[in-house]
Amino acid sequence: MKKEIFSNLQLISELGLAIAIPVIIAVLVGAYLDRKFALSGIFTLIFLIFGLGGGFLGAYRLIKKAAQAGNKDAEIKEKNNN
Repeated sequence: MKKEIFSNLQLISELGLAIAIPVIIAVLVGAYLDRKFALSGIFTLIFLIFGLGGGFLGAYRLIKKAAQAGNKDAEIKEKNNN
């Protein structure tokens, strides 16, 4: 039971980081480019969109991987019970 709780907390933490890190990096790069080329936020907006896309793609992959691992665990438990 405790193992499941910690596993779920780990997944939630990984999901948060998988979304936040690409967004933060993308916004920082966009802001840097806006300052460098004296623009009014267009690069920040463009890179924010890319960062969100990358973050959600990473989160999707993590969820898919966790679901597949959960299915394998369920199959193993089912085989052991029979």
